[in-house]
Amino acid sequence: AQRLVTPDPTPEELAGWRTQPAHEMSLVWRRRDGRRSLVAGATADHVVGMDPEESRALLDDLLDWTTQDRFRYTHDWEVGDLVVWDNTGILHRALPYDESSERLLHRTTVVGDEAFA
Repeated sequence: AQRLVTPDPTPEELAGWRTQPAHEMSLVWRRRDGRRSLVAGATADHVVGMDPEESRALLDDLLDWTTQDRFRYTHDWEVGDLVVWDNTGILHRALPYDESSERLLHRTTVVGDEAFA
């Protein structure tokens, strides 16, 4: 996710980021009903088995594709608003906001029986 703030990290920054625990997962999740979702976002570092530069280019292209204006929803908050989304089917992120603004978030997790990835 740091690449959004620092798109061209130094070797030292990249090494520091990579000290965090890593795990592998598929780029595509096929649901039982046949629908597929990309499992790629700002935290994806590389594609296993690909040349690092080609891998980074693919992930950047996927992020550019999925964040096009035609796929984007931005909410202009008003008191009393409620926004609900399915984390398994949407890429989401908060935009910069005034640190002095009041923010209240309630998270609800619905447990299901469909395994992710």
